[in-house]
Amino acid sequence: PHAMFARPTLDQEVSQKFKTRATDLDYLSTCQGTCNCESILGDGIMLTQEEISAAIPRIWALDIDSVKYKMMHPDAGEGMTREQVDAAAVWYKRFLILVISNQGKNIVPHKVIDRFWHTHILDTRKYAEDCQNTFGFMLHHFPFFGMRDDNDFAHLVAAGDETKDMYLEMFGEPL
Repeated sequence: PHAMFARPTLDQEVSQKFKTRATDLDYLSTCQGTCNCESILGDGIMLTQEEISAAIPRIWALDIDSVKYKMMHPDAGEGMTREQVDAAAVWYKRFLILVISNQGKNIVPHKVIDRFWHTHILDTRKYAEDCQNTFGFMLHHFPFFGMRDDNDFAHLVAAGDETKDMYLEMFGEPL
C-alpha cells in the first residue's frame, strides 16, 4: 500500500454510476478525466506571478483558529493536541501556496492536510470569504480524485509522490 493513500474496494454498481455522473464531468480536466489539476483553481483561472506573490502573505495571514479549535475538539473534531494542530495549520498553508504556485499540476494534500481543509470548507461562509479575500476566487476541492478506477488511483499516487517532491523543494523539509 502507498504511504499516503489506500485504494478502497467500491461497490461496482455504485462506482459505475459515480464515474458517469453529469455533475462530475465538469471537474474533468484536459488530462482526460485522470486528474483534477485545473478544477481546483476554478473555471480556467490562471494567476500571474504577481498575483501569486501577493497571495502568499495573505495565505500566511489567514485566521484559521476556528479550524484549529474544531480539529482539537475530542468529539466534534480530530482530538489533536495544540502542537499537532499548529503543525497541521502550517502544512495546510504550505499546501495552499503549492496549489497556487504550481498551476496545472495535481497538488495532493497529505491526509492530515486534507482533513484540515475539509474542516475549513465545512464553515462555508468563512471558507468562501477566506478564498475570496486570499485568492480572489473559490479554491475548489475535488474529493473523488483516485476513487474512480484503478488508473485514477495510479494517477493519484503519482501526483502524491510529485507533491511530496515539490513540497520538499519549496519548503526544504519532507511532507
